[in-house]
Amino acid sequence: MAESLLNANWPVIVDAAFLKRRQRDLFRELARRRRVEFRILDIQADPATLRKRIASRAAQGTDASEADLRVLQHQIETEEPLDVGELSETTPLTAGE
Repeated sequence: MAESLLNANWPVIVDAAFLKRRQRDLFRELARRRRVEFRILDIQADPATLRKRIASRAAQGTDASEADLRVLQHQIETEEPLDVGELSETTPLTAGE
């Protein structure tokens, strides 16, 4: 979908966890082929804050996300950190509570 939108000259922001390098590489290559800027927004929050947010959303019972504490734990355990080559195209952000 991102490529179709770029082909129609629309700006695109892809919102995903992108925990694996190969996932990030796919969109970097798409941006290169389409000659558009590629940036990674690296939004960081400590695991305790993330757990608290998930528990709060679950208690409200209105969250459409399937991400529960098991999903979060899997993400933490399997994340491939940004490598040195990716840092030049990364904007780090810290999520507040």
